[in-house]
Amino acid sequence: MISIRPFHGSFDGNAVFFPAQRDGRSISITNEDSFESTLEYKHAFAGEEHALSTELRFARSSEGEPSDYVSRELGLDGSPIGSAARESIVPMERPNERSVKIDYVKPLAEHFRVSGGYRGSFETFHTALVTQIPGTLGGAFVIDPSRTTAFTLDQLVNAAYGILTGSAGKLTVQTGLRVERASTQFRKALTAVDVDNQYTSAFPSGLNATWNFGKPQKEKRLDEGEPTGG
Repeated sequence: MISIRPFHGSFDGNAVFFPAQRDGRSISITNEDSFESTLEYKHAFAGEEHALSTELRFARSSEGEPSDYVSRELGLDGSPIGSAARESIVPMERPNERSVKIDYVKPLAEHFRVSGGYRGSFETFHTALVTQIPGTLGGAFVIDPSRTTAFTLDQLVNAAYGILTGSAGKLTVQTGLRVERASTQFRKALTAVDVDNQYTSAFPSGLNATWNFGKPQKEKRLDEGEPTGG
């Protein structure tokens, strides 16, 4: 999408008795795109009661609206004075995400089963605001560092979970643990700012008992980051 917006304003000049006039225009172009893809695979082993499922996911998008501004001073009669002032401003955002999921369920005995899985994700978020102005003697546009900023945030998460479930009639008992290892990195362009953080977390689940008064309930899971009990 392209938009052209003329503007006209009044600004104080060097002499209070002769306010200077200024007019100009701006041209903006909106750019947006996105892409997402998911691949799933499920396998139930023949003759056995255990199953494997996997999922791969990729998503990215970008958004920006570069704008060009031109303005100039006008005399009292409305005629242009001097050369036009120009600048270009380009804001942008670019998030990207890649993830993988693996789940496995296997019976241990008639009334017991174990399930486990892995979660891995890598996310990158980049944002910037770039301002350019004409170079010396009106030459090619150059970046104005005082009005330009850009940073990138990377986050990597690896997590594994395990759940042990026992059942007898309408009673189901469950316990489990999820362990997560994560790292983040923050980088700011045009400066020496570079921050890294790493941490390991464990989300245990206490002994959870459920009495089923109706249809059998699905197994509670620890694969989404929150413990099911204290």
